[in-house]
Amino acid sequence: MNIADFLEKFADDLGCGRDEISAETRFRELPGWTSLQALMTLSMIEEEFGVLLKSDDFKKSETLGELFQIICDRHS
Repeated sequence: MNIADFLEKFADDLGCGRDEISAETRFRELPGWTSLQALMTLSMIEEEFGVLLKSDDFKKSETLGELFQIICDRHS
């Protein structure tokens, strides 16, 4: 698992271009981000990476890089 794979899957899930996001992207500020998108992202993380995040874990992250780090911490 690496950040590039995560960003690619996140972009696909959100329906944006991979070149529009980076590890520093504040995902809650992205156009199209809604509470429904948050649920879909949590589902994608579980399905693609085998990690079940709690809503508190999700709320702690500001950027995609921080979210990815939480996924890595839970995965190991």
